Amino acid sequence: MIQINSEQSPFSGASFLQFSDLLTGYRIGLLLMLVEKIGLVGLLGPQGKTSPQICSRLGWDAAFGQRFLDCLCRLELIEKKEDRYLPGSFSQKFFTPDTPNYQGNTLCFERQLLQSWQQLEATLTAGHRVYATEDKNEEEIQQAFSRYLGAMDEAANQRAEELFTALGPLPTQGTILDLGGGSGAHLATFLTRNPTWSAIFCDLAQVVERALQERLAPFASRVTPWRCNVLAENDRELDAINDKSCDLTLLSNLIHCQGPEETTRIIGLAARKTTATGRLLIHDFFSDCSWRDALYDLHMMLNTYNGRTYRVQECVDMAANYGFCAHTVHRLASGSTLLCLARSESGLPVTLP
Repeated sequence: MIQINSEQSPFSGASFLQFSDLLTGYRIGLLLMLVEKIGLVGLLGPQGKTSPQICSRLGWDAAFGQRFLDCLCRLELIEKKEDRYLPGSFSQKFFTPDTPNYQGNTLCFERQLLQSWQQLEATLTAGHRVYATEDKNEEEIQQAFSRYLGAMDEAANQRAEELFTALGPLPTQGTILDLGGGSGAHLATFLTRNPTWSAIFCDLAQVVERALQERLAPFASRVTPWRCNVLAENDRELDAINDKSCDLTLLSNLIHCQGPEETTRIIGLAARKTTATGRLLIHDFFSDCSWRDALYDLHMMLNTYNGRTYRVQECVDMAANYGFCAHTVHRLASGSTLLCLARSESGLPVTLP
């Protein structure tokens, strides 16, 4: 059995202050969503603005707006110099558009997810997903999909360097296969770090086109796009990728979208495409690694039809069925986990940071 040093639960301990902070945490979440919605960092600008200027611009009541701004100061999201409010270091880092740490799409996506979490009890009673998108028109569905891709891109920005650093030194040349690559953020980071490697990028046609125009545009000569549904039961679209032709195969935040049968199939597909000495990388949330990952399992219950988080051992056993009998587990500082699999111990990273 794999032993993982799990993070301490937010419920370890029994102080009333701890209880109160957990119970009212939604207040901070909603506050952050509003800060993003009004574009506060851009509104304040580098020189800052006075409370009357801010309230006038937003159409807010002056007295209530003043109280809101003073609360943000106490939380250190913004700061006040004389009579002007300016962005704080936290808000500058995460709320400034077109910067590496911007989380605007993530905040929009979480605002959308509030509706699904309100269906938790109904979902537990029904035994299947209750919250769905059938009541949305096509434009709304596309907007939601765009927010989802944007949120995944922003998360990848935070984790990609950690993920690939965990692999240790790599050969000078090779091919990486990114199955379900999403925005292309992980692959862009990898190709930047490894300038003589090539890549195969697989995802739905509309996702691939977006990535080629944005994230992967600088790497066009090194990326082979593969437009397909990686999660489809029939994987014939991937048959043209030669078996045992890829030195690294990446499944990042993919397996939690589906049930055990589909996950076993996709791990088998990834294993088949990986060279004899190559590595299969599963980057995801695992239910036995952190309380955050266990909460993510409920998130999958509410927002997918059969998705879930897996225990690390479950994935290790699935991969072993396809000859991948060696593994390492690396917790990333940003909260996710990398499971690195190989056919033998010699195929694993020599050292991990």
